[in-house]
Amino acid sequence: MRDDDSTVQVDDRARKIFKGVFDEGTLLTMYRLGRRLQLTAFSGVLKSGKESSVVHAEPHCAVKVYAIGASAFNRFRKYIQGDERFRRVKPDRRGITFAWCQKEFRNLHIAHAAGVRCPKPLGFMANVLAMEFIGEGTTPAPRLADAAPADPAAVIRAIVDGMVKLHRSNLVHGDLSPYNILLHDEQPVFIDFSQGVLRSHPLANELLQRDVRNIAAYAEKAGIALTAEDIHQRLSVPS
Repeated sequence: MRDDDSTVQVDDRARKIFKGVFDEGTLLTMYRLGRRLQLTAFSGVLKSGKESSVVHAEPHCAVKVYAIGASAFNRFRKYIQGDERFRRVKPDRRGITFAWCQKEFRNLHIAHAAGVRCPKPLGFMANVLAMEFIGEGTTPAPRLADAAPADPAAVIRAIVDGMVKLHRSNLVHGDLSPYNILLHDEQPVFIDFSQGVLRSHPLANELLQRDVRNIAAYAEKAGIALTAEDIHQRLSVPS
């Protein structure tokens, strides 16, 4: 990277690592955001999907890149429309994708400030989001769906505690399940906040109900006595 952000260029090594994954414009955005955050290197793709890919960066950072041509474009839009924070978003693919990226950053900021275990948001630019890396070395922590906690009851209590903190911060995760929770040092870490909405959003109650059902189903599968009604009771207790 060069000293002047306007002249940041992508080196040949990065082009080779990310060939076929990111276009030149996205690589430039990654480099510009990396310079702003003083990242020293991008070391490879951790996860690649139709909607987004996640890259490991040094020092100990995860960089999430949202695909501008994502097939889920129309699904993105319904979570942004009705969100008072995004009233002036351009309705094209680029505008919606950039808002989707900013939305996850802002949701992570709310959750992290509330004391929820989640990646600390570091910054964003266009369709690229940088956040704390959860894992060891360059190996990400496993999803709860793929892990066997030593104490499932303690993990489930911690998940519900996180849901309570989100609720008190007027935020609904919107896609909470064992697939969007990592297990790190035997503690649950919430991830993938892009579908998260404020409690004032028209879809908030529907999404909250789904989150609650997912966690209650996980508890039942783990043999823990916790129902959806139990979770709702916890959420309704005043702080």
